[in-house]
Amino acid sequence: MSDEKVDIKINKLVDNADIHEVVENISKAFNRNTPEFKARLKQSIELPETAKALQKGVSQEAAEKVCNKLKKLGLECKIEQPLTIDFEVIQPKFVCPACGHEQEPDNSGNDVCTECGVVGSKYAAHASKAKIYESEKRRLENQRKVQEQDALDHQERQKEEAIREQIREQLGVKKANKNPATKIIFGLIAVTCSALAYTQSGYFSAPETSEDSAIIATKKQNTASSPHQPQTIARAPKPITITDLQRVAKIQTLVSNSNTMGAGSQFAQVDENFDEALAAYEAISSPDEQMVAMASITDSLQSFPDPSQSLRKLETHFTSAQGPSKKLLEEKIVQGWLNTNNDEQAIHFVNKIEDKFEQTTALRTILEHQINTPEKTEATRKTMATMLERAETLNTANQEAQVYSAISTAYALMGKKAESEKFLDLAFTKTDLILQLEEKIDAYCHIAEDRMKINDEELGLHLYQNATELAFGLSKYNPAKPAALRSLAISQARIGNFLDAREAVNAIKNKTLKIKTLSELAKFASEAENPTLAKSFLSQAKNETTQVKNSKEKAQLALIIEKNLSL
Repeated sequence: MSDEKVDIKINKLVDNADIHEVVENISKAFNRNTPEFKARLKQSIELPETAKALQKGVSQEAAEKVCNKLKKLGLECKIEQPLTIDFEVIQPKFVCPACGHEQEPDNSGNDVCTECGVVGSKYAAHASKAKIYESEKRRLENQRKVQEQDALDHQERQKEEAIREQIREQLGVKKANKNPATKIIFGLIAVTCSALAYTQSGYFSAPETSEDSAIIATKKQNTASSPHQPQTIARAPKPITITDLQRVAKIQTLVSNSNTMGAGSQFAQVDENFDEALAAYEAISSPDEQMVAMASITDSLQSFPDPSQSLRKLETHFTSAQGPSKKLLEEKIVQGWLNTNNDEQAIHFVNKIEDKFEQTTALRTILEHQINTPEKTEATRKTMATMLERAETLNTANQEAQVYSAISTAYALMGKKAESEKFLDLAFTKTDLILQLEEKIDAYCHIAEDRMKINDEELGLHLYQNATELAFGLSKYNPAKPAALRSLAISQARIGNFLDAREAVNAIKNKTLKIKTLSELAKFASEAENPTLAKSFLSQAKNETTQVKNSKEKAQLALIIEKNLSL
């Protein structure tokens, strides 16, 4: 029998085993029934990738006995050969990133490939720039095609409308009024006239007696509800039930009418449509339909020459808004005030936001706007000072890291390198304090995104690589893995890297989270003016939804997909 020593490491729980029962059984079986041992064992089972060996340097036979005993207790372990290395100097070879050629490294630090002449240290930067260039080229080409198609569609609609107008003139028919309110009024007038005509016929058919008067009075009451049965007792009309979907459709119609109106007196009608749309929004109860409705309402701000009055109206609805629609409303109001170049009003609104981290996110939007305006240097300084004050009140190291990274980016854009590096170090310090892996990955992704904004591609790509390795390296049993992959997918989509975003989302095993993430990726693709890719993500989300067994959950996911289709 071999005297070779081996290590015993945790692999996973036996199927359907409860972690608390397993920890309790093992601690009793091995006489280690202490709180400290139980806590360490539970942590090792939850994170087997980072856990130390249960036993080191035992014989193969003894290891097999221990593993069999642990498996009966609900814990599956594996036997590994110890990692032994002869610690002699190993000289690594230089591998060309372009052609893969291996060669001995140059002691002078020169990393030029002798086969193809590529400089290794510069290849990654050039490859990244080429990738971004091709992505931007495709985006602009898609944008051009969409604009050309829109122009052709518009010309076709104008031709069709001109033909219809000629036909109406030949037939002597006036153009139909498309206002639904007008149609309802005309319908009510027609019904009233019919009722009066039928009632009047009773007066002239025979001489009126006292009995006739009673019959005619009854007819007058019943005619409106049932003109063919005048003697039937009148009944109250059934109340009309308006669904949330109908209210959303009404809002979208009002917004569409406003967007097609021109200048002049018609802006009064635009304002009236805006008020009517807000009233319809308040009656919607479904959070998902509220989101779609609010997106339509905020998009109508472009119809106003000066949207200040409408922005103030939206602010009055902000406190009562809930769920996703409140977050959307918050973003649109801040951006709306910035579009009118009213930074003070934007900051005044931000102070109404209760969540401190959402406040800092909104302040970041204002900060990025101010940096691009040279005459607002003092305002920029004040906004950064406010963000630092808010950072001290945040609850998590992840949130603090994101704020410090944003300030570092702002200083870099202002050309202040020393200050930028100072706050970047603070961001990394906070990231090192994060214990939850999914939050650490989220922080890496946000910092990487900020570095890409200031063309620090080397650090940005390095951080994305770290986040990718952490996310894909997690065990499939680790509950943090789906959230980590989602953060990675969303972050890659934000910078236009949809290839890696799709790879990350496809690795998510949680169906619900996967469908929601696909839906969000479709929104980012649409914002990047890539409708083909957006449809691809939505199509994949729909296919995943059909595999969900729970009917209620399936309906909720379908609503999320439809919401993003509307957006």
